[in-house]
Amino acid sequence: MALSCSHKGVILLLRGLPGVVHPVEYADFLSTSRSPIVFFGSAGIDSPGRPTLWDQSGQLALLEQNGVVLPPGLANAVLKRKVEFAAGRYCAMQALKALGYGGRETLPIGQHRAPLWPDGFVGSISHGDGQALAVAAASRDWDGIGIDVERLLDHDAARPLVPYLMTTAELLIGSAAGMSLERWLTVVFSAKESLFKALYPYVGRYFDFLDAEVRALQPGGDGLTLQLATTLSPQCIKGSRYPIRINYFDNNIVTLCLLAPSGLTLVATSG
Repeated sequence: MALSCSHKGVILLLRGLPGVVHPVEYADFLSTSRSPIVFFGSAGIDSPGRPTLWDQSGQLALLEQNGVVLPPGLANAVLKRKVEFAAGRYCAMQALKALGYGGRETLPIGQHRAPLWPDGFVGSISHGDGQALAVAAASRDWDGIGIDVERLLDHDAARPLVPYLMTTAELLIGSAAGMSLERWLTVVFSAKESLFKALYPYVGRYFDFLDAEVRALQPGGDGLTLQLATTLSPQCIKGSRYPIRINYFDNNIVTLCLLAPSGLTLVATSG
């Protein structure tokens, strides 16, 4: 059963999947002085200690019983992919429901695998390491949202990724803050993923990790600022800055990008 609570009068925080409740509090991470955003998270999908095929099959069946419909394009996908997709869509459906949306359909897949949100809403989905997350809001209140969850990289996996994810200057920011290489790389990777998701409707294509650079890291490491190193579209120009929130728990890092209303024009609205 899903749990709900309010925080500072502006956030509705929803947690859980039928039969599974996530223990992590995201209220401070999601707190905003502006209009509400809605969050829904689930746990227990393909998680350590419950890795069996039976568990994944049971989880998928439970999600389907709760209204999730898998698209034909996933008919031949591996079971893990099906469960992750279904859990993410379930979270999105619950977040939209909490905002007053009456539709019951599963969000379709658009270009570059981006979910297509119903008119009047913006949102984002992420999944990994046995959990799925979704955030949603009214489009009159926010231009865009991006959320991403990543499991902490190990050192050997992190080092070869450095030149593809960040510049030397960015690397030094994490080092100066006392972060390990693997932790900093995971943070930057996730932050840039969240930025991509938030900006995608206004860019309409993939862009490179090096197209955005970390310019500042907040004391305590709970937020950073990304700056575009190149112009991506008429709305997203070189030098534009975007704050990213960071949440740490266990061996996971979650990042969130919120775009305040500024009159951006959509360039990618259909599949």
